[in-house]
Amino acid sequence: MFPVVLKFQRMIFSRPLLVTLSLAITAGVSSASDWMRYENSRFGTIADVPLYGFSPLPPPSNGDGQRWLSMDGKSEIGVYGSYVSSIGTWDEYKAFRLNALESDGADVTYSAKGPDWFIYSGVADHEIFYIKVLISTDCGIEIANNLYATYPEDQKAAFDPIIARMSKSLAPGHCSD
Repeated sequence: MFPVVLKFQRMIFSRPLLVTLSLAITAGVSSASDWMRYENSRFGTIADVPLYGFSPLPPPSNGDGQRWLSMDGKSEIGVYGSYVSSIGTWDEYKAFRLNALESDGADVTYSAKGPDWFIYSGVADHEIFYIKVLISTDCGIEIANNLYATYPEDQKAAFDPIIARMSKSLAPGHCSD
């Protein structure tokens, strides 16, 4: 399972390079052809991810999802599925995710929920995090379909359209488990 809030070693980049990368990321997601639909074969979790500005990381051995790292090494996005029952009930799962964020020192500044979804967003270690989770029962068991992103606070404007598209596209699919 992926960490709730990711911490990774920072690479040193010049300000002009960061501006160039930010522009490349936002310019690269301007049309539908600049996105790909990711579907996890194990849990069926589906989301659109940008084709440009990110490289896939090696998938986990259990096949629960995929992560992508930005070209500057400072931002990460991920899509994965997990069993709600590994934590307990849906309400316990939501509370577990919130408690994990807060115990890691995250400041949750935004939360929203519906009967079958929730969102937590905020700041941890000068990084913005965004987590959206949908519940589904396609496998005959409750599946948490997860989307997350972490990125530097100074790249918020570049990431807002990326997060909006990914969040809107997050959906349950058909699982193989």
